[in-house]
Amino acid sequence: MPTKTKKATDKTSKAENVEKTEKIVERKINLMISPLSETKQSLIRSLQLIISALTLVAGLAWNDAIKNFISSAVEPAIRAIFSDTLGDLASLITPFIYAIIITFLVVFVINRVQKLEQALENKADKAEKEAKS
Repeated sequence: MPTKTKKATDKTSKAENVEKTEKIVERKINLMISPLSETKQSLIRSLQLIISALTLVAGLAWNDAIKNFISSAVEPAIRAIFSDTLGDLASLITPFIYAIIITFLVVFVINRVQKLEQALENKADKAEKEAKS
């Protein structure tokens, strides 16, 4: 009987040694991969920042274009329509009109982007669940 117990102990210790060896190998692989994933994450973050900067530049260009349009087309129209009641206040009102229009536009775009993001996340989650099945 003692031999069976010894054999079982030997099998257990061999299994433990294999498990320990696998963990050591996994750690070494993770140490080798870790710098690569950090580099990849840094690159992704840098690209996101570049895209954000270019988006800001485009937004500023649109800001100037819309302001010029409002000052050359909308403000004179407001002055012509409300010249009796507003007079010189038209130049004070047009920036508020601009701000209101831009606020509605930005809220609309943000809502659309959030819905798109949710749809993509749901699609990715669904694909991940299907892959696990």
